[in-house]
Amino acid sequence: MKKITLMLLSAFLSACSSPPKPLPVHWHKATKEVNNKIPRWKGNKGVILSPTVTENWAVDWPNFTGDKGQYTPAFYYALAHAKRIIVKSKNEDERINAKRWLQSHGARAVIDYQNEAYCLLCKNTAITFIHDNNETVKSNEASQKTPSPVIKTGITNRGLMNKPAPKEIGKGDLFSETKNTAIKTTPVKPIVKLALPVWRAEVRSTLHGVLVKWSNKATCNNTDKWRIQWNSKKDYSIDSALSFRGAYLDVVVQLFNLYQKAASPLYADVYKTQCLIIINDFDKDKNKGR
Repeated sequence: MKKITLMLLSAFLSACSSPPKPLPVHWHKATKEVNNKIPRWKGNKGVILSPTVTENWAVDWPNFTGDKGQYTPAFYYALAHAKRIIVKSKNEDERINAKRWLQSHGARAVIDYQNEAYCLLCKNTAITFIHDNNETVKSNEASQKTPSPVIKTGITNRGLMNKPAPKEIGKGDLFSETKNTAIKTTPVKPIVKLALPVWRAEVRSTLHGVLVKWSNKATCNNTDKWRIQWNSKKDYSIDSALSFRGAYLDVVVQLFNLYQKAASPLYADVYKTQCLIIINDFDKDKNKGR
């Protein structure tokens, strides 16, 4: 009896473990296309936000061209995680278009504007992304309402900004507690604002002569003098007295901007490291196709 039971049990287990028979293929029927298109993956600009960003950093992108540009993953990371964004350009329309582009691609920070109408070397729109954990959203909004004045003392050289993390200030650096828990502040020295020099152009003088006169008074890199290389046969006379206040390079830009609408304008190329200003009849950058 036991032998018959074991044989029946083994036959039952072997029947359960066998796979089902495959469906027969009807070769006489017409074929059907199942996947008639190759799946294609399309890249996107989406960034998965990091839950915590503890570092303080600043990234400068000197040549921003919107949809025409090619941007690295580091650019989109800075775009998504920056707490403050600064758009620097000479043209108001370019700044507005840059803001719309940044917001449509994931920017969540406050976007500031920096007008560079008097910057000779600033040809393109630049974007600066800043992430500082010591700044709060409220402080950013307050700075938008009451921005601090910016005094331009020369032409800004653009490049990657690798700023170290700000040092944390201890309690003993600014105040000390007494036994009565009274706070004693240290005296702060008043900030002395230096008066900017005044530059004048007299009547009947020439543009070339005024530039040479100013260059003899101004210093370059605290030691050298500015040199003028006049590569044009044209010159303009000063018909009315002119007066400017500011740094040397700023007033030179203002002076040449007065003649930009002339029939034959002159263009100034500044080489700050060589303390050299070259005057040409054509725009050097446009002539190169830039």
